[in-house]
Amino acid sequence: MERITKEEERKLMLKYLTEKGNNVYPFLYEPLKWRHESWQELSPEQVWQEAIILSDKIRNVNVPKFEMPYIIEELKERTAGERNADFLIMLAAAYRLAPLTTTDDKVKKATAYTVAHLIEHPLYEVMKQRVSVCENDEDLQEYRVNVLEYQLEQADAKENNMESRLNEINNQVDIVLRMEPKSMLVFEVLLSRLNDKSGHIYDEPLERLRAASDAKVASETEPRRIGQVIARQNNLGDVSGLEGLFEKKELEKLLSSI
Repeated sequence: MERITKEEERKLMLKYLTEKGNNVYPFLYEPLKWRHESWQELSPEQVWQEAIILSDKIRNVNVPKFEMPYIIEELKERTAGERNADFLIMLAAAYRLAPLTTTDDKVKKATAYTVAHLIEHPLYEVMKQRVSVCENDEDLQEYRVNVLEYQLEQADAKENNMESRLNEINNQVDIVLRMEPKSMLVFEVLLSRLNDKSGHIYDEPLERLRAASDAKVASETEPRRIGQVIARQNNLGDVSGLEGLFEKKELEKLLSSI
């Protein structure tokens, strides 16, 4: 695999840290940078670039049982000679696909193969801890909220068609459902203000957000269920390590049934 240049890395970093809807990359950046600087592995920008390609392939899988082993093997062959490249790319792709696993059964089954491969890798626990630390970093949380505020405003202003605007805002709410309680609350306030200003056309996504917030509060005293990724009783830390995608028993059952 040919590595991208430093200039390409710089351009991609700015793109990935600011692009609309990309709220995963900022939390993967530091762990991936650590691997790059300490172990001379692929840069965060190249890992994410490859993860986009891989996750798009996984989304288009029709028969996971037959296609996923081929896709994983193809990735290993293409990254041969680059230390841990296949693991890091699959890790990033699984994070990128996480929101879809709760709404798209085909993507969930396909992603299960990736997760099963990841949890056997010796770097799995290390990267899990590194990502978890980044997810709880206050500066990164503030950055994420600022990006979401900008995206919220852009979503409202970009589309003239009311249905398109509503769909766009609903997409933003889906992203926020994975965030920690503090950011969820901030986004709820931002959306409420925008809803008032826009004639209450966003009542439905706002109510969905509030209901999820209530569910989070109600569940705080209950044991965490690992398999809930998007549900609001999760915070970002629950997604780290990727067992947030599936409980172990659920993963085994899923793999045996397809």
